[in-house]
Amino acid sequence: MDIATIIGTLLGFSLIVGSIIIGGGAAMFLHIPSIAITIGGMLCATMIHFSLPQFLSIFAIIKKTIIAKIPSQAELVQKMVNFAAINRRDGTLALEPEMAVYAPARAMHRIDVGPDEDLTYVLIYAPPGPEQQLKKGGEHAFDPK
Repeated sequence: MDIATIIGTLLGFSLIVGSIIIGGGAAMFLHIPSIAITIGGMLCATMIHFSLPQFLSIFAIIKKTIIAKIPSQAELVQKMVNFAAINRRDGTLALEPEMAVYAPARAMHRIDVGPDEDLTYVLIYAPPGPEQQLKKGGEHAFDPK
């Protein structure tokens, strides 16, 4: 689990509990019709926006958020070294589609390829956004100006 998830969860609960304590007790904050409107409205608005399979997948996403293990930089480097070895030994087609590397946001990373080697890569942005800049600027889209 990511440290930001833990801090955000603890801070959120702390703010709620602190507000209840300062505000004069839990009875004032536990108003069932208000809770039903808030949670029910959130669920209904989400269902309106997304398809049923997307809506139901939220539970898997929540599970991944809580349980997911983010690999260390050493693990990522080793994974890339292994992919490079597979590529050199068996060729590019030996690399399977599920062979992917996660590059965290704002983490510096670099791809080195020899002058006689081909590089095939697919960029997936989550959440979407930077790919628009890449489409407009091409290979120099993110060069310092």
